[in-house]
Amino acid sequence: MSIHILSPEFSRNSTFHVLQETLTRDIPVVVALTVSLFIMGYGFRGRQGRINRIEGAILLAVYIGYTAYLSRSVFIK
Repeated sequence: MSIHILSPEFSRNSTFHVLQETLTRDIPVVVALTVSLFIMGYGFRGRQGRINRIEGAILLAVYIGYTAYLSRSVFIK
């Protein structure tokens, strides 16, 4: 898949290729973590909009697990 960018950082009209595997693996994880971070930090049910230790530990564990998964998938191939 090609992504077309019009940006001052790149040339006037740049195109770069993204592997389909990256889109199907990374985008759902990023969206799920963004939604979970919003839900944890928003402050539903009258509580303050803060992330407690348990929620922080869950987010940290998911980050460590996903990073390990990515590292393993790169180096095992």
